[in-house]
Amino acid sequence: MMHNMNYSELDSFYESHFCVFSSFGSAVQIELLLRNSGFMRIDCVSPGEKSVETLVEGRYDIIIFEITKEDDYDLLSQFRRFNTDAALIILSDSPVGTMVQLTLKIETVLLQPFKADDLIKATKKALGSKNNFEIGMQFFDALFGMQMCTHRDLHQRTFEHAIRTTQIYGKFLLSLMETDVIKLTSWTLKNCLMASLVHDIGKLLVMQGILYKEGRLTELEYQQIKRHPWHSVTALLGGQDIEFFAGEGPIETVSGYNDKNLSEMTKQWIFKVIDSDKTAYNDLESFFESLYRKPFIHSLNKDLLYIVFRHHDAVNKSYHNIEDLQLFSKIIDRPFSEKLNDKSYLDVVTNALSLCDFYDALLDKKRDYRKRPFNRSFILYFLYLETRNGRFFPLLTEEFIKYITRHEIPAEENVFCESNDPHLTLQVIKKIDSLFRIAPGQEYEFNQFAIEKSSLFRKYAENQQEDFLISINEEWVKYYTIKHAELVDEFYGALKHANLVSRDIKDFTVDEVKVFDMLFNFYQSYPSSIKQKKLIDYFVDSVTKRTVSETTKQRLIDLLKSSDIKTIPDMKKTFVKFGYERDDLFEVFRSYNEELLLTEFNQEL
Repeated sequence: MMHNMNYSELDSFYESHFCVFSSFGSAVQIELLLRNSGFMRIDCVSPGEKSVETLVEGRYDIIIFEITKEDDYDLLSQFRRFNTDAALIILSDSPVGTMVQLTLKIETVLLQPFKADDLIKATKKALGSKNNFEIGMQFFDALFGMQMCTHRDLHQRTFEHAIRTTQIYGKFLLSLMETDVIKLTSWTLKNCLMASLVHDIGKLLVMQGILYKEGRLTELEYQQIKRHPWHSVTALLGGQDIEFFAGEGPIETVSGYNDKNLSEMTKQWIFKVIDSDKTAYNDLESFFESLYRKPFIHSLNKDLLYIVFRHHDAVNKSYHNIEDLQLFSKIIDRPFSEKLNDKSYLDVVTNALSLCDFYDALLDKKRDYRKRPFNRSFILYFLYLETRNGRFFPLLTEEFIKYITRHEIPAEENVFCESNDPHLTLQVIKKIDSLFRIAPGQEYEFNQFAIEKSSLFRKYAENQQEDFLISINEEWVKYYTIKHAELVDEFYGALKHANLVSRDIKDFTVDEVKVFDMLFNFYQSYPSSIKQKKLIDYFVDSVTKRTVSETTKQRLIDLLKSSDIKTIPDMKKTFVKFGYERDDLFEVFRSYNEELLLTEFNQEL
């Protein structure tokens, strides 16, 4: 179960670097309070050690500063000239003027004595505001860049998919919070949504012909598609490869602040110029010189990178090989397993994105290159099927099925339950899965069967009779047998029409049946009739002998004399169909596998 997880699993928020400037007794109490709330990196500085250097060099995410004298405001003013990034909470015996708060960018003023809860609330609010701004600015820029790169037509489908996926992902996460499966702060929820919006940005580096290809992918093409999470992280790291960063060591992205933050550096250069400090020019030159060695990194967050990198991982098996996992682990400075852990909030929200991503891909009429799109309630069954195969956390899938049934599917669309009851729909899906066995390649036929026989499934939802479900399964077996036979006859008819076969299927040898099945499965992987026709043309070309015998020449001459030939296309078509000598179809493709067949067919296209 996932209910009793530690909030610090989403580490970046709680890894924020604190500095407490207060008297010894107060500092110890504040440190204990922060640690009890889950924060881990806390430095305490006594009043006598207060200095601009201490504040600047520590590069803190949040500073809790006790005002003990008027000079403290001057010290903070000097600090703000070098750092406008750190969140600042003031502890004071007296009120602090509004103008001072605005000038020093003070998040909160707590008048002493203050309540412990007030400090923790102020701390979390300050960190949330800081991270929302830094990460939000970067990723709004990233989204804008993604829109520009896609030109709203080149990769419009991928862009729209990211938006739709994020919409359903955001609603699903809220639903998980509502049902107490997980607990997220507003900051962590935004972090998840930002990760979802950019999770496929790496697909911009995949050729369109591969990304939107109709039909089967070659192994090389599939490897390019599979690389897109790696490319997504590469894009978010400023265009430099993960392997490069792994050699440099962990990247500095704890809560969004790092010394390569360009906006922060430009402020420092402006201050220097105002003070007639000409070292600003050297600083600027040095900054960009360093980019040749290590490129500029926006304010990033390790959790976000983690979600983007692993958004295709199954529960028990990573989408990436072990070497890539190890390289990525180095740059975020976290050991992690190839398997996902249902006790980790981070793995749960990552797997939830996988679930929403898969759901939209199956639903999208444009993106689904495998077959025609599925009915939404059937997709829920398909998700459960994939969960049993180890792709998703079972509890997540069950919650997702209930959420989609309750909020996204009209009652008339639910083929499994007329009342559209989420719990009953889930129960029916589980029962179907325990009895029916849908093999790979049968999904679309079962989708059609579920739509056509929805009245039977709905009746089962009402009566819950095991015998009735068994009878529906028998109906499915008959249905698929007939559908499969129709498809086989259609393919056989296309081969026969092209004079590629002359004997009936029942007369094929065992070896010929194996070749026929391979060619049939390949033919069925292309849903469009245009591609299927081109495939038949490819078969014809493959069996056509390349040499022309004297007998063939005479046959071609006789065909030319035929009154049926009136145009050059007619002549070519007639020669291919009746004039040239051919090898046996089964002999030509006997040594082929589907990968070789795919490679050669692509070359022919």
